[in-house]
Amino acid sequence: MGLSYDPGARKWNLVYEKIDYRTDYPTNLPTNLPTDLPETTVTYVPVQKSRQVQKFRQVPRQQTYWDTQYVPGYGGQSGSYRSVQKTRTIYVSEPYWETEYYTENEARQAPNRENIAQNRQNAQTNRDNQAINESYQELNRKNTETNAANTVKNTAYDKTVSTANSTQGGDYVTQREVIRNLEGIDDRTKNTLENYFKAFYTTEILKPEDRWNSDLGAKTPLGDFKEKEANYYKSQNSSAAQAWQNAVDNDDLDITLRYVNEEAFYHWHYTNIGKPAGARAHEIEKLAAAEQYVEKTPTDADLEQVRNLQLNIDTVTDKEGNVKYTQFDRLLRTPEIASEWEKAKAGDPYWKSKAKEFFLDIDKPDEFATLFRLSDRPEDKEISFKYNINADYGITELEDALNQAAGEKATIEVKKFGALTQDVLRQTIDEMKKAKAREQQISMFSGLGTFKEIVDINKDLTNSILGDSGVGGILAFTSGGKAEESLEKSLRELSGVNNTVTYNWQQWFDESLKKRYEQDLELGLSTQEAEDNVKI
Repeated sequence: MGLSYDPGARKWNLVYEKIDYRTDYPTNLPTNLPTDLPETTVTYVPVQKSRQVQKFRQVPRQQTYWDTQYVPGYGGQSGSYRSVQKTRTIYVSEPYWETEYYTENEARQAPNRENIAQNRQNAQTNRDNQAINESYQELNRKNTETNAANTVKNTAYDKTVSTANSTQGGDYVTQREVIRNLEGIDDRTKNTLENYFKAFYTTEILKPEDRWNSDLGAKTPLGDFKEKEANYYKSQNSSAAQAWQNAVDNDDLDITLRYVNEEAFYHWHYTNIGKPAGARAHEIEKLAAAEQYVEKTPTDADLEQVRNLQLNIDTVTDKEGNVKYTQFDRLLRTPEIASEWEKAKAGDPYWKSKAKEFFLDIDKPDEFATLFRLSDRPEDKEISFKYNINADYGITELEDALNQAAGEKATIEVKKFGALTQDVLRQTIDEMKKAKAREQQISMFSGLGTFKEIVDINKDLTNSILGDSGVGGILAFTSGGKAEESLEKSLRELSGVNNTVTYNWQQWFDESLKKRYEQDLELGLSTQEAEDNVKI
């Protein structure tokens, strides 16, 4: 294996497989050398021989014959011819046998040792060359296959590393499928690559600080969310139980490792999904338990906590009054929103598209916080981001009511009036201090949590908040008065009070605030953003 991941060094070790094994070994060595050279030699030896040869010779013989001869006085006459027997010597051919001697070259065969040796050598060479040719053919074939397989492996190594480098978090299963779908490599290699990717993910992506902290989870009405509550919640929420089981079966680290164990997962699910939807984490207690409950008179610290959790607007301050987090800071500190912001800054196509749709800058915290609240994805809507100020994230009930009254799109425009908002807020606070004596006659916390007093400042609060926050100027153009009614209704639900306490803010606006802004003023969004000055 040429690829591995070292969790200790937190780095990939990559050594590419060799892909240049030789594939051109010769396979044409001769295998037809002659093996039929004559293995005997014929020599001719002169041999003396004899034979009987029939010959002929001339032998004289006496032959009698008759001849006509003239004989004088023969026949009474002077002579005449008569036959006369004569003898003569003739030669006749007489056969005879004679011994004849001659020399004849006689063939003699002898072994050709040179040819015999050559035939044997050629036969062995043919066999050797045949074996070498076949061996080289197999070697060339195997080397070709090895080069091809190693090329595929090297591509798989590169794909694994690039997949790891492109991982944003929350996408373990999706990215793992890329490795599982690699083509051309065996299952054993795939499993090894997947294990290295898993080691990378658990080391580089799912860092300890990203894991679910049960201390930030919601408590049940009866106290902490523990094993008993987890078991009950599981029994009552089949979808949550199935989600955990699916994650275990699929080895989904984004769930099994992020939430450590099943109990922690149900605690997270109860905090972010179940509780906001009204789900329970324990059985309904007997009425006697409620009847035995004695409500304690709230302390100043209790009142301050309720004020922060329900009526505070935009900022959280420490004991000395210093601003710790703005509303946008607190929204972006919500773990799920923070994770989505990181994805957005990394180029997530969904957020890129939404930012283009609403003309928002992803890199600016306040604009992304607004963009997230505008998201219509179910998983984004399921995230609970309210009422966790004690954990330094989330928003207050009043902020949520204000945001709903203004509308998310209007909130975008509020930023454009930031400079005016801050100045109006300062002026309003000064005016509110003057009205403090009157406001002390009523309790602002009626109906909030466990406090119940009967007063009504709903209309007053509506006008004050819209003026103080800077939203009113936008709503005048966008809501046609409906936003004021919505906010007043939300405040009425928070306080449970319907009587009316009136403060003449209109008079103050006409006589003081309006005259101030008739002057030529230039205000900044903040001291740190002097370049964003707005001329009023």
